Amino acid sequence: CDLRIQQGKKMNSKLLATLAACLVFGCSSSPTRADNLFYDDIADGNISDWTLSSSSAYLNNASGNYSIGFRGTATATKSLSSVGLNRVTLTMMLAASSLESADSCIAELSSNGGSTWTTLFSIGDGQDDNAFRIGVAAPTGADNNANLRFRFRAATGASGDYCYGDDV
Repeated sequence: CDLRIQQGKKMNSKLLATLAACLVFGCSSSPTRADNLFYDDIADGNISDWTLSSSSAYLNNASGNYSIGFRGTATATKSLSSVGLNRVTLTMMLAASSLESADSCIAELSSNGGSTWTTLFSIGDGQDDNAFRIGVAAPTGADNNANLRFRFRAATGASGDYCYGDDV
């Protein structure tokens, strides 16, 4: 699949709100029915159901808009099962601030319980303006899978480099 469809593009708030209403889908055998397998906009300020790798992954509050903040090599991971579903699509949003040339914020998926990871999309220096960008993919291995994992991951050097994940 072509992961570049909307990857890394800035989205206006109206379009973002529309997309946020239907983010992760697994389609049943009926082409007209879609099930929302999982959705978390983190708006409630609760990330206790995420696995955070360290204190460098945290709940970020920017004027009442919650997201997951992560920096250094921190990750925020979620497990999910898509058993019985096909045509699974994953949507994740990333934003960043103060990145340097070698830094990046990454959205990833694993179809084997976290043994290996596939990059859905990433953002880097030059895209670090605190604006959320959206990545949409129909990744190989996501259909009918009890061992799905997705995560936000930072690959930054300095403590002043910030990544933010939201709307999964």
